[in-house]
Amino acid sequence: MKLAMMFVCAAVAGAQTPSAQNQERVFQFMRDSSPQDLNAALAAIRAGADIPNLSLDSSARTLTVNGPADRVALAEWLFHELDQASPSIQEILVHEFQTTHGDELVRVFYLARAQTAQALTEAAVAVRTMVDKGMLVLQYPALRAVVARGPADQMEIGDWLFHELDQPAAKTLTTGTYGVPVRVPGRSDEVVKVFHLAHLSEPQSFADLVVAIHTTAGIQRIFRCIQPRAVAVRGTAGAVDQAERLVKQRDQAGAM
Repeated sequence: MKLAMMFVCAAVAGAQTPSAQNQERVFQFMRDSSPQDLNAALAAIRAGADIPNLSLDSSARTLTVNGPADRVALAEWLFHELDQASPSIQEILVHEFQTTHGDELVRVFYLARAQTAQALTEAAVAVRTMVDKGMLVLQYPALRAVVARGPADQMEIGDWLFHELDQPAAKTLTTGTYGVPVRVPGRSDEVVKVFHLAHLSEPQSFADLVVAIHTTAGIQRIFRCIQPRAVAVRGTAGAVDQAERLVKQRDQAGAM
């Protein structure tokens, strides 16, 4: 299924190099957020902007940020991304901030079909499982959003996975494959693939499939998403081909 995507870029105005001088800003929450949502926003902004000096005043509904100018600018952008009404969208929506730190990117993904906290968490964990270290992924359930920060090559894998997983449940078994092999220093290139299951819905059968892929194909990076019924894998081309044969066998058996 071809998905539409809105893409917005933001950059630090006039900032070419990170500022060594710290700034302090105070932001006022306008959205009617619960205390749990405020704390989730604090965690997402702290990690997404890589700025540890944040403090939340829940009673005043303010967030105080202290850090280098470029990181404060990123924190401000993330604050406004998360302090808004839930977007009414039919397809996944992606906003991007281009930082001044090499090829580092920050994106906020608003998922259209993650109707529960479980579905949002599963999508975020699937991405964490498939990308390499150095990629941060943190969900914000109030807006069905995920904040991601990392190098451009890993962000592209994560972007593809979020789009691949934010789809309706499949009526027939379908697969999606990331467009290019993932380079792994000192080892064979790896393939990232998502299987959308049509018939295998029983929790135990689903769990058994994951175990079979792990033990038979030797794949270490594997994650199942209950909503929708999907399995994401990453491994060598031969191992992923073996996993695909297992998926087809088990999903066809589930239709009987």
